Amino acid sequence: MAKILIIEKDLEIIGYLTFFMEHFGHEVISTQSPKEGLEIFEKEKPDAVIAEFSLQPIDGMSITETAKKITQTSQLFVLTDHPLIHDSNNFAKKIHATAVFSKPFNFSEITERIKA
Repeated sequence: MAKILIIEKDLEIIGYLTFFMEHFGHEVISTQSPKEGLEIFEKEKPDAVIAEFSLQPIDGMSITETAKKITQTSQLFVLTDHPLIHDSNNFAKKIHATAVFSKPFNFSEITERIKA
């Protein structure tokens, strides 16, 4: 299955995402630090990244831009606390993400989008 990197400030969300991803047979690596997340990304080259949009000091948009420079093959998903604009597909393209999910989100929506 897929190797997934989760970069999220909320430990509860990391726990839930890890549970769901591992339940579907994926390998999960997680961190609350965006700097550490980029280091892990460069070293591990995961199949997918799930990153919080409003991380500090490096935000989700910067993570997706940097990740796309390293490899074009990883799926990049962004989580946000903000209600999405009505056209989330265009917003995802603008920030170089595969998809953007507004919190609270449906875990099955994300797990269905992960390609093995």
